[in-house]
Amino acid sequence: MFSRPRLAIGVKVAKHTQLRNFAGHNKWSKIKRKKAVNDQARNKMYTKLLNQIAYTLREVDGDQQNAKFFQALQNAKAQGVPKTNIENAIKRGMGESGGAAFEKVSYEGNGPVGSLFVIDCLTDNRKRTGPQIRKIFKDYEGSLGSSGQAAWAFDMGVGRINIEGLGTDEQLEETIFETAMQNGEIIDIINENNNDENSNDNNNNFCILCEFNDLNTISKALNQVVVEKHEGSSMNVDYVHIPKDESLVKISDEDEELAEKINEMINEFEDLDDVQHVFHNVNL
Repeated sequence: MFSRPRLAIGVKVAKHTQLRNFAGHNKWSKIKRKKAVNDQARNKMYTKLLNQIAYTLREVDGDQQNAKFFQALQNAKAQGVPKTNIENAIKRGMGESGGAAFEKVSYEGNGPVGSLFVIDCLTDNRKRTGPQIRKIFKDYEGSLGSSGQAAWAFDMGVGRINIEGLGTDEQLEETIFETAMQNGEIIDIINENNNDENSNDNNNNFCILCEFNDLNTISKALNQVVVEKHEGSSMNVDYVHIPKDESLVKISDEDEELAEKINEMINEFEDLDDVQHVFHNVNL
């Protein structure tokens, strides 16, 4: 691990000390990590990533040098989306081919035992997406709420960078630390392989959390200094909403049935084509 202190933790961003078990999965830093386990799931993931590319290009008026487009493109590449599919999504985004116009929309609501959810979507039809989200809340004894019902419980929009497949070079931690610190404000940097006692992966897999406004600068620097110089590595750039300490819903280890129920609810949200991110305040 790092020989020097992690400057941001416990100082400016002490509010983020409850990071590890939230933001949609038991391992917060592994959100959306190569979820596909079969062709159907893989194709669903590809569709979401490609829609994000097309949407982002339209949002930035076709500027392929824009940092938002860089993030969307990098995420698709990191998940192994075929080059031809990416090129077609770019054509859609540039208006060179047909395709529906997407918009971002967030839904908020409550689930079992006071749990709160923020569901970020990218949709071409709110009349389809809204009822789908509402039904899942209802099926799990919750309800879809209005804007602000759940958002208050989160620190919204923390930048997150996942870098995978970096080999076993021990100097990489120092390089990543220095590069990230020189390009923005860091909340935490974790070598996930070192933290996972059950991992048989010999590669260094890093998760970097940063202030959202610094996400573009830090991710571009890390891509240039680290990812591009290590064949077989990949980088995913995104954001997370971190639940505030006072809003946490804690479930005991003995209550496996309740934990399983909430995990099933999360999975149902994520299986919807329009859902990009699922955030909750449950300590599973």
